[in-house]
Amino acid sequence: MGGPAGVVLAALVLAACGSSAPHGVHRSREATARGAKAPSGQGAAGSTSRSSGSTTGAGGSSAGGGRGGTSGSAGVPSALGSVGASAGGGTPTCPTAELAGHLVGVQGGGGLLEATVALSNTGGQPCGLEGYPGVQFLGSDQNVLSATVVPGGSVPFEAPTPTALVLAPGASVEFNIGLPDSPAPGASTCPTATALRVEPPGDVAALSIPSDLQVCSSGSVHVSALFSPGSPAAATAVPGS
Repeated sequence: MGGPAGVVLAALVLAACGSSAPHGVHRSREATARGAKAPSGQGAAGSTSRSSGSTTGAGGSSAGGGRGGTSGSAGVPSALGSVGASAGGGTPTCPTAELAGHLVGVQGGGGLLEATVALSNTGGQPCGLEGYPGVQFLGSDQNVLSATVVPGGSVPFEAPTPTALVLAPGASVEFNIGLPDSPAPGASTCPTATALRVEPPGDVAALSIPSDLQVCSSGSVHVSALFSPGSPAAATAVPGS
């Protein structure tokens, strides 16, 4: 084996070992390449998850807008006791910031005092109101005067049916307030409200309206639903006047 035959045999053994080593390395590289693909796929899945999270966030924002839209739903009393909603047909509710108010007039008789208050649209677009405004009476020191305020009433000027009303820019709606006109037992006078705090239906903000109404606490104060100035409710006189 020490002759030429031994040299040939040694050469063949070395050739076999050299070819097997590169083959093993090649398979190891394939396995590494396949292994590298898995994190890549997982990364894509993570990206999809984040995209889904973004979509959910957008949906949450939309839901939040929907909740905002339900503010002021009909039949839900607000802080001052207003009850109402925006007019139908897509007309937005009149924002308090675009309303102005004034005391139209006062008449009385038969133990009752009727005051009519107007709310005017000062904005540049039509808007809607429906229902009962909330009312508080403020004294000269801006403290709230004691009064039990009730939506609606049993006499005609207190009982217009709530109706969806659309106010063009500059147009007005009205509501009536029925107050007792005699002092409470043991009192000789009634305090004067120097301002009315009025909360329109469908909003939680209030506007202040100058007043000189006498607020007697011998009975409940009744507030009518809003009505159009030309409706019969506007011309209804206090019984016994």
